[in-house]
Amino acid sequence: MSKGIDTIFPQVFRPTHSIVPFEETILWGSEVTTQESQDYHFHHEHNRWLAKKYSFRLNTLSMWEGYGAMSICWHLRGGCFVHTNCMDPATSEYSEDPSNLYLVLAYKKKETWDGNPLLPRLKSFLRYLEEMKSCPIKNVYCRATDCRDKNQRHLLLTGMMLDNDASSERLSRCYRHYFKAIDWNHKDGDGKPYLKLNFCPKYPKS
Repeated sequence: MSKGIDTIFPQVFRPTHSIVPFEETILWGSEVTTQESQDYHFHHEHNRWLAKKYSFRLNTLSMWEGYGAMSICWHLRGGCFVHTNCMDPATSEYSEDPSNLYLVLAYKKKETWDGNPLLPRLKSFLRYLEEMKSCPIKNVYCRATDCRDKNQRHLLLTGMMLDNDASSERLSRCYRHYFKAIDWNHKDGDGKPYLKLNFCPKYPKS
């Protein structure tokens, strides 16, 4: 299958013998509006479906030298965003298989947030995805991550707002309550179970 607009991620180039110290960075592609998206070819049909309602930008987050994490940033409106990619939960690596959708990060952006809560918008995003005909996604999952942790400081490059009370434990409770999330049988790089969200497509792909 040929590449689509949803798989052409910005590339990080760094000279092999560069003497400039490495710095964490995020590269953004151009925003694709809902109207513009209808003119593009998509690699994944679920992204085409989402693009009918949500504008998006591709990005590559370079956390350490030689490695970049790729995701699609969807604008949930009102300055709220969620990053997604197709990821194999067994390896925590990007996958061509759309069965498992990973919610990389959800946040409010400091400059554009309209003051309305994020989680209802994220729920609407998932409910819309459940309406897709022949939906290929079987599992939606995430991590409850406190972005104030020094090991997660690269996430601040998105321009997110930091909530003082958004600890990993509190976020986990929110996901369990709001999305009926449960511990999955796959673990993240820290050895903690991913949180598998309640996701029930009305018309699953056979």
